[in-house]
Amino acid sequence: MAEMSAADEHLRDLRNDYLAMKRQKSRYGGVLLLVFVALMTSGFVMVDDRNAWRVLGRVASHR
Repeated sequence: MAEMSAADEHLRDLRNDYLAMKRQKSRYGGVLLLVFVALMTSGFVMVDDRNAWRVLGRVASHR
């Protein structure tokens, strides 16, 4: 009976460790998504400030 409780405790520890890794992976994924959105937004703002859309429109109309 003592062996069963030790095995159950081991499985419980494994489950807790797995759930902790999943939470950490989710946090890293969220941070990475936030950085990606911030970089894309700042890129579009920079392009808009430089009026590059007008230049890109002229390049596209030459074809």
